[in-house]
Amino acid sequence: MRPAFLAGLMAGLCALPSAPAPAQGYPSKAVKIIVGTSPGGSPDVFARLIAQKMSESWGSVVIENRIGANGNIAAEMVSKSAPDGYTAYVCDSAIWAINPHLYAKVPYRPLADFAGITTIATLPTFLTVHPSVPATTYAEFIAYAKQNPGKLSYASAGNGSIHHITTELFKSLAGISMVHVPYKGMGQAGPALIAGEVQVAFSSYTAIAQFVKAGKVRILASAEGKRTPVLPDVPTIAELGIPGFDMASMLGALVPAGVPRDIIAKLNAGIVAAVASPEVNARISGFGVGVGTSTPEQFDALMRRIRRRGRHEHAGAVRRADARRIREVRAAGEALRREVGLTTPPASPAPLLFKEGKSPLFSPPHRGGVARSAGVVYPMCLRRNSSERVRASFALSASYDPRWSQLKPCPAL
Repeated sequence: MRPAFLAGLMAGLCALPSAPAPAQGYPSKAVKIIVGTSPGGSPDVFARLIAQKMSESWGSVVIENRIGANGNIAAEMVSKSAPDGYTAYVCDSAIWAINPHLYAKVPYRPLADFAGITTIATLPTFLTVHPSVPATTYAEFIAYAKQNPGKLSYASAGNGSIHHITTELFKSLAGISMVHVPYKGMGQAGPALIAGEVQVAFSSYTAIAQFVKAGKVRILASAEGKRTPVLPDVPTIAELGIPGFDMASMLGALVPAGVPRDIIAKLNAGIVAAVASPEVNARISGFGVGVGTSTPEQFDALMRRIRRRGRHEHAGAVRRADARRIREVRAAGEALRREVGLTTPPASPAPLLFKEGKSPLFSPPHRGGVARSAGVVYPMCLRRNSSERVRASFALSASYDPRWSQLKPCPAL
């Protein structure tokens, strides 16, 4: 029995997955850096600069864009990749600090599924407007927005992105109303702003620098708590009327959990050297970001701290923005009822609120002719010929999910 047992044990051990290869001989093939945003945004631009520099000594380092769900699609792909060091992810802090609090479920474990390589930079965003907006200063912009509620539309890199969260918080604290138009990254949102498809955006300087210099857009203020060295004359929102306003994101590089530490150390050395090279550092710094690299251990600790803080700060920002949105949609709903001649609501006037911890940002339309908006459920039992008014009155809802604009009145009416 003993020889048979040992033979079975050895066969079982041979069938186990092999451990990831150590750093000796690494890299022996192309290293792929995944980016979860469209070309032209900060993560994409910085990843390409780093990859180009690393390729000079590493061989082939390539970029692959996996766009969608505010980086969640790319994060899922990376988290499920082989832990061999040949797949990395350049992303911002939305992956571990924002998305887990805004989506009901993300397809990865924010900390357990990844290991940090290094931080790269801190990314401030700037309140930017199209020249068609009759405002050359922050004060003029606020005055115009208050006089024209809902007339302005703003772009973001997608639902739940730092640009979206920053703008919603800003709207709430500044007491203004704008309609959200989400894009797949600032690489798409920036050109939309330039073309006048939207009038406002909280954008990174990376996406708009050339257009600012050409006078095609205007920067009015910085969302970060301190002024940016590259743009020292641009005041902060905190200086201009909202004390304590400080919104920025962290850019870093990750690998799947389980990559051997010696391979992570080699990736860290390669990326840090690329960022520190004069040509890459000058390009990155010129985009108004705070360049800063770290050890893998420092980045892991930073992610844990940001995630803990994010549970309070980002969730609080959403709750404050939603509180204002609830008031706006209630008012729009009452105005619509008066317009179509419904003096009393067709259902209980008490709204049905979301359970605590659930975010209304990504909830799809409710079935049965009911619209779910900003934590409030509104019955859509309106006259059949009022569908255009329905769509108009729920424009704010469409800023969260354009599918709301497809809702129709109840068939019975």
